[in-house]
Amino acid sequence: MSFALHLPPEWNGAPLPVHPVLEALAYFAGYRYFRRRSRTETDPLTSAQRLAMILAAGMGALLGSKLPGIWTWYAQTQGAGFSAADPLGPLQGKTLVGGILFAWLAVEAAKQILGIRASTGDAFIFPLCLAMIIGRLGCFLAGVADGTQGSPTGLPWGLDYGDGIPRHPAPLYEIGFLCLFWLGLWRVRSRLAAGGRFKAFILAYFGFRFAIDFLKPDPVVALGLSAVQWTALAGLALLTRHWRRYGGPLQRPHTGTSGPAVSASAYASVAASASASVTAPASMPAVVRAFPPQPE
Repeated sequence: MSFALHLPPEWNGAPLPVHPVLEALAYFAGYRYFRRRSRTETDPLTSAQRLAMILAAGMGALLGSKLPGIWTWYAQTQGAGFSAADPLGPLQGKTLVGGILFAWLAVEAAKQILGIRASTGDAFIFPLCLAMIIGRLGCFLAGVADGTQGSPTGLPWGLDYGDGIPRHPAPLYEIGFLCLFWLGLWRVRSRLAAGGRFKAFILAYFGFRFAIDFLKPDPVVALGLSAVQWTALAGLALLTRHWRRYGGPLQRPHTGTSGPAVSASAYASVAASASASVTAPASMPAVVRAFPPQPE
């Protein structure tokens, strides 16, 4: 048994542009939510520094979101698929995992240049979750042509997107994961160290994407893994190095003074909420040694 849909939605026989509309809404809603939360949270940066961080993250995300797709294209064609008539072909795809990883690297580089040692990532996590949920809804409604749907499945909740093949609704899995993670992180937000939200997000989301992409028909680029999965592993490796140097989400930075003790149950509840949405086991090995990470 499966559920049959006809996606993307149509009006008078023409497909509605749900994906670009919801993607634009995701950017707008995420930014507005960030601005709203910035009024109630202490920001260790000046306005100029915060703007520099946003610009760095944007440039990093723009580059990183394209690299996994380029790697996948090259692995499939060995460069032979390049066409002068379509020189931007390899740049047409984009991935969240690559965008997030390289946004992080770009922010760390900017912090090194500007001499900023304060944590800067926490303020973006809840707005980022909101934007990603809206964006993934757009991916789901765009149907099979979007390329984010899962592999064919015989499971009862498989969705037929209109081509007669039941598939894993991978965007819905991700929406469910993000909602559970957001709820868990919100409940323990006051008990996390500076940078704890960011670390928890990287650990949970990259781990989730590595696992859930086994349910997607993404091309394999090396050792049985897709470019997105390799990017997720690179992000987790960077987080592990960062974690060993500066401590995990529940550990206070070493500032010379002792902070209050934090129960391990705080982070455990976040991990439990996030892992509840993973039903089964998203781009390139990143060069991460150029800029030693600062507390994020």
